[in-house]
Order: sequence, then structure tokens, then C-alpha cells
Amino acid sequence: MTRHAMTLVELLLALALLSALTVASVSWTTSTVRASALHGSRAVWEAGASHILDLIGGMLLLEDHQLRQNDRDRWRIATENGDLLLRARTVVVADGPTRVSTTARLSLRDRVLTIEYLDEADAVLSVRPLLGELSSFAAEFEELETREYVMTVRLTHQNGRVLSRVWRLTREDVR
Repeated sequence: MTRHAMTLVELLLALALLSALTVASVSWTTSTVRASALHGSRAVWEAGASHILDLIGGMLLLEDHQLRQNDRDRWRIATENGDLLLRARTVVVADGPTRVSTTARLSLRDRVLTIEYLDEADAVLSVRPLLGELSSFAAEFEELETREYVMTVRLTHQNGRVLSRVWRLTREDVR
């Protein structure tokens, strides 16, 4: 009983942190997209790209026990048709009521990196712009001899500037 209560507290703390991250990232990244599109500043774009990589890292660091309890679908990160899927429970305000998203899909559309929050049935709850002026967005996985993965995410500006970050993931995290 005590362990169950601690898990519930941990889950509530994770939800609160994800909610705060979502609200902060939406307002910050929306202004970054606008500033980047208006001014074309290299420093603004690099700050925005770095923030996106931090956001991905933050989602990977959170351990969602409720997602982990589902034995048949334990993955937390995947690629699908060039998009990056990250599973973490996030509270999203989607045209009225507040809903819980279990998956965030990052995708590149018309040189703008966007995030879509999906519910458990993969229905889109909300779409937000994250960063403009991108020529490419890529997530690559390399399997190691230890049966772990190294994931590299690369954001490439339309002028060729590349920002990337690398994470080490367990086998069960990757789909």
C-alpha cells in the first residue's frame, strides 16, 4: 500500500512537471518561431533548437510508471514516417476541456517543426509550432552490443547549421 501511494505521488509529480514544461515550452517556442521567422537571427534559431533538444531530453528523463505497467506496449520513443514519437503523459488544453496526452509527435511540415499531442487512440488533441527555418529534422538509432540504443536527434537550419544531441536508451524504451 505504501509503495502504491508513492507511485501515485510520483505520477502526480511527473504530471505537474510535464504540465509546467508544456505551458512554458508552448509560450517560449511560439515566440521563438515568430522571432526566428521575422528576424532570421542565427542566435535566436540556435537558442530555439537547443530548447527543443532540452525538451526532448526532459521527456526522456521522466519515468512514467503507468506507461511501464502495460506489458504489451512499453516503448517510450519511436520514429514513424520521419516523425519522432515520445510517450509521456502530458496535460493538454485542447479547444476547451483539459485532456491527457500519452504521445507527443514531433514532425517537420513546411520548414516548421511542430508538436502534436495525441490521446491513447492516437487522435490529435493539439498542434503547436516549435521552431521555424528548418531544412531537416532527423532521429537516428544505433543499436549497441550491450543491446542498448544510442539516439541522435539532428535539427538542421535552412542555411546548413546543424544542432544535435545524443541520448543512450534501454532496449525496452525504443520501438
